[in-house]
Formats: sequence, structure tokens, C-alpha cells
Amino acid sequence: MTVAGSGIKEGVVFRWIRWLAEHQPTARAARGQPTVTSASPPGDAASMSHEVGPDVHTLSTGGDPVTASLDEEEPVQSESFVSLFHLVNSLVPDEQNVLAVRPGTSIREALDVMRVHGFSQLPLMEGDLVLGVFSYRSFANRAITLGRIDLDRAEVDDFIEDLEFVRVTDELERTFQYLDRDGVVLIGDPDRLIAVATPTDLIDYLYGLTRPFMLIQEIELVLRRLVNATVSEGELSQYIQRAISSNYRDREDQIPTELGELSFAELVQTVVNSANFSAAFHRILGNNRESAWGYLGRISSIRNDVFHFRRPITDDDVQVLIDARTWLRRKARAAEARGGAR
Repeated sequence: MTVAGSGIKEGVVFRWIRWLAEHQPTARAARGQPTVTSASPPGDAASMSHEVGPDVHTLSTGGDPVTASLDEEEPVQSESFVSLFHLVNSLVPDEQNVLAVRPGTSIREALDVMRVHGFSQLPLMEGDLVLGVFSYRSFANRAITLGRIDLDRAEVDDFIEDLEFVRVTDELERTFQYLDRDGVVLIGDPDRLIAVATPTDLIDYLYGLTRPFMLIQEIELVLRRLVNATVSEGELSQYIQRAISSNYRDREDQIPTELGELSFAELVQTVVNSANFSAAFHRILGNNRESAWGYLGRISSIRNDVFHFRRPITDDDVQVLIDARTWLRRKARAAEARGGAR
């Protein structure tokens, strides 16, 4: 969950969110276990409140801990047709526990709970019914009116505010105005609270969707720029011919001759070709051709899976992209420090 008043300019944040929602392709990131590969270079012929888990106990607030979770009668089915759409339920994890306080809880106790868990608000609940939300904002607004407050005697009941509810089947965009205005939105109904979502929860979700696209964009554009800075057009045409001509048997007239005509796979193949690497590309990527292939070898396959939505992208895939992007950034910075690669 996000602490309100984090210094993020909300208007800018939500313009960015809207741009992502309108311009980025939809793709879901899936959890996966890292795997280790040992491929060799190709041969010359080719904040939400779910942060509180079941093991975290609430402070004593005049009753048993209050939690809310997804109703078992309405499971989120990851293989359903509807699950392919990015709705509000996309913000709700499978295991959702909402930390809340009961009526009669002192202001000090509630503030302590929020401080310990890093929350900016707590729902006030009587049984399954949400009576309102105690937040730093609602406390401050009421405190200004009252003037002096005894934190041990004052109760949260008199310092709550009403916040908006959205349903899990609503469009994500419905949360934007509420998150922009209040910094939080409640998911579910007044008598069935499922989750508490903040702007950071939404940003994290959308960033998780778009991150593979942005990483691939950076990797491909930087690698093309480095190649262009290393060899002339005439040299590059020869290097391309040497590296990928075997891919065009019986259609030699279709062999690319310019950088912009190369697919990403062909670009990597051209760069890590043994003769090409020794002649030119070691100047920008270092002397270890196997290391260069280790960073770049899997990118083309992941790129195709990302842009064609062939399978869920795993954490391991994202880490491969991050590693390649970080490696290329170092090479790019070094090339700039030398004043160019040629």
C-alpha cells in the first residue's frame, strides 16, 4: 500500500497511466522460476494491502483482527475469456488480506498500525460492513476543526471519511478519478470488502505489463545505434552477407544490405559472427564473443513471444531483458566516453 503524500504529482502520474493504457499492447506477466541456460554463440554458418500476510498480526484494537478476502463463490479464473481483459480484478492478488480496525479503536492505536505496516489508511469495519476509512487525510481534516486531540481517548469513529467503491468487473479506468482525488479506492461493496488499491498498485500493475516492451525497445535501438557507430554502410553490407547468407539459400537477392532491413535475430547473428566480431564489433562489445552471445542470444525469442503474445512472460524472461539492457547501457556509456566506436 502506498503512503499518501509521497510527493508524486498526481496529475502527471495519471496522464502517464492513461497513455500506457491507450498505447501499449496488452500482455500479462506471469510468475516463473528462473532457469539457467548455457547456449553457445551461433556458428558462422547460422501497495496494496496484500503486503500484510496471514502471519502478520494486527495490534489489539478492541476485538479480533479484521480481514477480508476474495469470496470463494466468485473465483478469478485465469483461463476464462474475461480474464484476458484488464479489469479492476487485475489489481487483486489471489491471496488478499485487508487489515482493518473496529469501532472504538483509539487514534493512537490506529496510527501505530498504519506506521508499522506503512499504510496510509485503514478501513473501519463492524463485522463485514465498511463504516468508513480512517486515513492521515481524514485525521488531519478533523484535527484542524477540533484543535486539540487526546490520541489515547479519541476514537477513529469520529475521524473517518467515505471513499468510493469499485467492483472487480469494472474497467480499470474507472479507478483513475478516485485514485487521483483520494489516493485510494475500495474494491468490492460496503458489506464485502475485497481489497484496498492505491495509485502505486495501479502503476505497478501497468508497469509490469509494459516493462518487457520498453526493455526490448531499449535493447534493440541501442544495439542498432552501436552497430551504426562502429562500421560504415559498406562494411556492414559485407558483414551481413557473411553472417546470414546461409539463411537465404535460393533467394540470395533478398539478403538485407542495410541495418534497417535486418530483423533483430539477424542483427544479433551479424554482430556475434566470429569473423565480424573479431574484425569490428569487439570494439563496442568487448573481446569475449561468448559473453556477448550470453546477453543477446535469448532476446530474439523473448521478443517474438512478447510481441505476438505466444505465452506468458516469466520473471526469468524479464531478468534476461534487464541483464541485456544493463550490459548494453555500460557498453554505450563506454563508447560515448571514447567519443565513438570507430
